[in-house]
Amino acid sequence: MQPDLRIYHDADKTFPTKPQWKRRDRERLVLVSPLDIDGVTIEGLLFRATALALRPEESVTFQLEYFPPKRQPRGGPMERIEWRPLRAHNNKMLGPPHLHNVLQRCTHHHDFQLNWAHSQTAVRKGDLPISIPIEPEPSFDEILEFVGKEFRISPIGWVPPPPWPQWQAELL
Repeated sequence: MQPDLRIYHDADKTFPTKPQWKRRDRERLVLVSPLDIDGVTIEGLLFRATALALRPEESVTFQLEYFPPKRQPRGGPMERIEWRPLRAHNNKMLGPPHLHNVLQRCTHHHDFQLNWAHSQTAVRKGDLPISIPIEPEPSFDEILEFVGKEFRISPIGWVPPPPWPQWQAELL
């Protein structure tokens, strides 16, 4: 039986330990942490953040993810927030009419509720085609606070900024 992702999404979540950024490869940094609900670590429920080592202050993605233990369906992100992305996003003809075919170049939110209402099957597979802009453009601290509220994760302040200067020095 598939879990109701709304329960995981809507629950207050905590980190079992302070998450840390790691180098995924030469270009990317990643921070991944399991999440607890009511003091219990939920198998497959993750917080993930990614950043580009040589692009400070842009292109950071935050995701709330769920991967079922038996991988049926395969799972993936159930909500995503993209801070200062390098590429624009277009909802095509999906979502609220005022966002149809609008090219979103700035920070945006692939909201769980909006995408769940569009297609529960797509969300279960990590497909989040609808996003809404976040305006005005937030600072890193502001977007992190927004992520904590939207993903219902506390203390979100445990997530440090990506260590751009450290990785830049190593790569250059």
